[in-house]
Amino acid sequence: MKKYICLILLFLGFSLHRAEAQTTPYLIVGDSIRGDISGALNDSLIVFPDSLKAKLKKPISERDSIAMSYKMYGWYLNPYSGDRTIVNVDSTLVDFHQTSLIDGQGIAVGYLGNMGSPMQSKLFFERKDQSIFPFLDAFDYYYKTPEEHMFLNTKVPYSNIYYQKAGSKQNSEERFKASLSSNFGKKLNLGFDIDYIYSRGFYSNLSNKQMTYNLYGSYVSDRYQMHAYVANNYYNNSENEGITDMRYITDPTNPDVQALKNNTNSKSIPVRVNSMWNRLKGRQLFMNHRYNVGYEMGDSNEFIPVASFILTTNYTDQQRRFASKDQSVVKPSTGQTATDTLYNHNYYQSGNKFGIMSNTPAADQMAYWSLKNSFAISLNEGFKDWVKFGLTAYVEHDIRKFSLPSVENPTPLVTTVHSQNSTFIGGQLTKERGRLLRYNLDARLGVIGANLGELKLEGNASTSIRIAGKDAVVRVNAHLKNLTPTFYQERFQTKYIRWIEELKNTQKVYIGGEIIIPQTNTRLSGGVENIQNHIYYGSDSLLQSSKNIQVVALRLDQKLNAGILHWDNQIAYQTSTEEGIIPLPKLSAYTNLYLLTKVGPVLTIQLGVDAHIHTKYYVPRYEPVTLQFHNQKDVKIGGFPIATAYLNVHLKKTRFFAMMYNIAESLGDSEYFTLPYYPVNPMVFKMGISWDFSN
Repeated sequence: MKKYICLILLFLGFSLHRAEAQTTPYLIVGDSIRGDISGALNDSLIVFPDSLKAKLKKPISERDSIAMSYKMYGWYLNPYSGDRTIVNVDSTLVDFHQTSLIDGQGIAVGYLGNMGSPMQSKLFFERKDQSIFPFLDAFDYYYKTPEEHMFLNTKVPYSNIYYQKAGSKQNSEERFKASLSSNFGKKLNLGFDIDYIYSRGFYSNLSNKQMTYNLYGSYVSDRYQMHAYVANNYYNNSENEGITDMRYITDPTNPDVQALKNNTNSKSIPVRVNSMWNRLKGRQLFMNHRYNVGYEMGDSNEFIPVASFILTTNYTDQQRRFASKDQSVVKPSTGQTATDTLYNHNYYQSGNKFGIMSNTPAADQMAYWSLKNSFAISLNEGFKDWVKFGLTAYVEHDIRKFSLPSVENPTPLVTTVHSQNSTFIGGQLTKERGRLLRYNLDARLGVIGANLGELKLEGNASTSIRIAGKDAVVRVNAHLKNLTPTFYQERFQTKYIRWIEELKNTQKVYIGGEIIIPQTNTRLSGGVENIQNHIYYGSDSLLQSSKNIQVVALRLDQKLNAGILHWDNQIAYQTSTEEGIIPLPKLSAYTNLYLLTKVGPVLTIQLGVDAHIHTKYYVPRYEPVTLQFHNQKDVKIGGFPIATAYLNVHLKKTRFFAMMYNIAESLGDSEYFTLPYYPVNPMVFKMGISWDFSN
């Protein structure tokens, strides 16, 4: 890790030197940027100086040439149309401590206990459709695709370093992040991000080590725009299958468990497995080109883009290895190891009629690579006053290869390779300007190959209504999906779990919406989805239900304050018509009571206590062999708050937090679990700092 820190500090020195000598360029906003900035102001997506707000309320066509002396802005890229959606660069003033916690990524989250561990949201509509390489889904919080990466444009070189730490040397949990970005002129930007996690863990054999880093660049001019993104990811998780008995946490004085526990240290609690790993590594190479054609208007020679041609190439490869080195034979007659006894099957035995493979350690590998190329033609919104929408059409071809352990010869490190080809056509109809109505409609259809017949229709619309002199935002969103099963949903082979299935397409119909009322700091949202042929994980296999399942969810976000006293609340209600197939907590809540005050012109202090809690239900268990969350009917989890007392400090360009995590550890039965047999960390002090080096 030291070499990475040295390289970053060297780059910081270079950036700061350039900052002193660089002249001050101006940020130009034109039609090439998707979205009306005045709407972004209303939605709190980006903050501009007060002197510019009046100008920005003009339509885009009237303010293309406005030069805005704003230090930095960011955007997300649509890989098919090349459109950019402006977002606010992170400048969190409150709740900075929550960004360091997996709990803080939602109202209710299930995870293994320490930073870097696999996780899953307990709110159904926060979960994505299973990806084509499903082993990465549990690391979605750490893994970024090109469309999830924020590109930057900086007036001066930007550098930020983040570091957090918890625990002692034996169970330390550390995270180091750095972001570097610099413009070379007004059009070209280059940047680098790194995220390094090292957690020894508070429980035996539950350590993890992760590193993700990327290089990115953008070139944005009137006619030609280019975005490039190169990323690598490496995740190494030690697996323990959870503690052997939950009473070590809920009833530690019970004689049945006390006799097996050596001392009061959490690492002395027995765990189910002691030599098991999951390792994932991969890379992404992405490049998007967009060429605008149009005309120059007036004496100013202002360029007005009419249509665009977009070419996108996206290459990714990922590898996953599951290994278990436990060779201790506990049943000599069968050759079973301690790990073997946890599973119903041992498919290595079928590879040798004499059974000598039965105690061979698991060493199963899976891999995936894909090369996507897409070409799109886009008609830009607003190049004439009567053109009230944008229209994009594209075609995409995807070549894929998958490997997994051989079914015919189930031997460690022997794999078979399978190929797929798919061609999609799609389109987008958008209206992103104006205050009365905005909408975005996307359609995507598989026309050739493995995804023939796959259909995705997604859309959203928003408007604003005046309430007490302020705009309240109303949004509606819906989708219709006919999803073909992915390769690993139909074929999966390891030493312990195996299936070969012919699955039907999954159909999903969803409608939902939200209303945001700034006058009362209220956000009310909800939705309902009907699912046919839902695919899920049972005790040791993958299953598909033929039932029509409905999921309904409502959520209220409400902020209250009286002077410096603030009380923020998030409450979610969910129900599923088939709880045995889609188990969900009926109620989930996050509450945050704090004091917020400003000391002098540049120092902001937040002091408070917060908690996450949900009602008891049969939370899916984590299975390291599949790296998925499997339904179970043995243990209910919930009804216990994961609480934190914290201090956040914001001083100019520096943010700092200190917290005592899991302060309710000794409350009641101490049921501080988010997943069956996986307790969260015991009460521990955590701290972190974010330092912005930009001038």
